Amino acid sequence: MKYCILLFLLYNIDIILSFCISTNLYYKNNYNVSIIGGSIVGLATCIAFKKKGFNVNIYDKKIKLRSNGESLRLTEDSEKSLKLISKEAYDNINLNSVNIKRTLFKDIYKNKINYNYNNIKLTSSRDIQKYLLNNIDKDNINLNYNFKDYYIDNKTNLININFDNNITIKTNLLIGADGIDSLVRKCMLGDVQKYYYNKVIYRGIIDKKKVPDYLKLKKDTSVTWFDSRINGQIFSWKEISHNLMCFTGTKNLDNLKIHYNNKITTLNAFKRFPNYVKNIIGLISNDSIYIKKIKDIDICEKWYDKNVLLIGDAAHAIRNDMGINVNINLADVSELIKCIDKDNIDNSLKLWEKNRKINLVI
Repeated sequence: MKYCILLFLLYNIDIILSFCISTNLYYKNNYNVSIIGGSIVGLATCIAFKKKGFNVNIYDKKIKLRSNGESLRLTEDSEKSLKLISKEAYDNINLNSVNIKRTLFKDIYKNKINYNYNNIKLTSSRDIQKYLLNNIDKDNINLNYNFKDYYIDNKTNLININFDNNITIKTNLLIGADGIDSLVRKCMLGDVQKYYYNKVIYRGIIDKKKVPDYLKLKKDTSVTWFDSRINGQIFSWKEISHNLMCFTGTKNLDNLKIHYNNKITTLNAFKRFPNYVKNIIGLISNDSIYIKKIKDIDICEKWYDKNVLLIGDAAHAIRNDMGINVNINLADVSELIKCIDKDNIDNSLKLWEKNRKINLVI
């Protein structure tokens, strides 16, 4: 009789699992966390919940996770956050980071050069993303999932997440890590005020091996060109890891000529700059150049409500030309690790929200 029951269970395991899921028994015994957005903060949040023993899945609209490779200044606090999130990622990023000790400022109008001596530790968002991904099972990352909306089943308290192509999944906790234009936030809070600064930021990244010698820089040095006649128009070129170099430029939005090709748009934006700058832009492939309007939002009134959580830029985006967003977002995640209590998830997330808001205001 025992063998018959065992055989029945083995042959009907799929039916039994489907029944458990459909009747929500699975979700009562297995707390599931679903993260919308596979950016740095999304990956780090996944690692944080994994550390605490949760079942976690990431859903991203892209077909491939790839950061735009912006340069990031590593502060003492951000290094502490990284170390807490993933010691392995922290060690690898430290090995590949660079220190910029001197910046040359070149005024293209007055043909004048000034020097600024500092000691800034830099890395790239691409490296952080790469090393965080090493800590996450590929089966937990779901690509080409375009989030539409969600609704909460009041009987079960489960969240039903709707994606394009009529795909719906259930989860216990939904996390919006989908950036300043967060759709999770829109469903949770409605539209929020966005602030634009009439400026555009341009970024390009390239493998250092592909850079010819005449475009390489002296060790520990970066260069910034600017036009003293035009406020806010700058172009910087620097090494951001032992393997990568990048440019960052800003320009007023007025009279911006948009082209379907990012490289041509960037060349048009900096056409008055020296040939050296144009050669840098020409060197970088079109799909490695990113153009975005500079914008931010106020700190949202709510970050956590009814098993839906906002984190990173979805909750408190800061101007995307300042280079500190990732540092603040990593601090969000390190505080999560300190606060999460699997036996009291609701109160621990409320505590996390309270602590982070205090730190941001300070």
